[in-house]
Amino acid sequence: MAEEESNFRDELEPDSSEYQDNAPDPTQLKASTLINQNLVGVLDDIKEGEAVVKFTCTEDMVVDQKGLIHSGFIFSSANYAAIAAINHQNAILAVSKANFLAPAALNDVITFRAKAMQTEARKRVVEVAGYLQDVKIFEAEFSVVVLERHVLSLHLG
Repeated sequence: MAEEESNFRDELEPDSSEYQDNAPDPTQLKASTLINQNLVGVLDDIKEGEAVVKFTCTEDMVVDQKGLIHSGFIFSSANYAAIAAINHQNAILAVSKANFLAPAALNDVITFRAKAMQTEARKRVVEVAGYLQDVKIFEAEFSVVVLERHVLSLHLG
């Protein structure tokens, strides 16, 4: 049986010498890989220039007895989606313009859809919309800069 399994795997796994294309896999997250997904949501889908994040509003995010969620958590999740859409290890938020269209409450699940308007420029605009079921509750435009080195490796002074 073990011999049969290895033969089957050999047929499924391509021989790396047959492939010369070393382009990075756009479905593998390269940015914000150590982020706490309990605070910003879970990456649900990623492809070149696009990302979807599912964000669950938890008790730690509540600001009052009615269960209102602090807008900073919503913004952080949208920012995470924008950075994931760019998907470069040295991508960093530079500018944003956000509109909070409706509040979020405890246990709400917000779906953030991010789409990069450019995929090759150093400064890239990403549009992000957040939906609670089918209702848009958040929209933003993020300007994300892709640096040659990590931002904390730059000497700014």
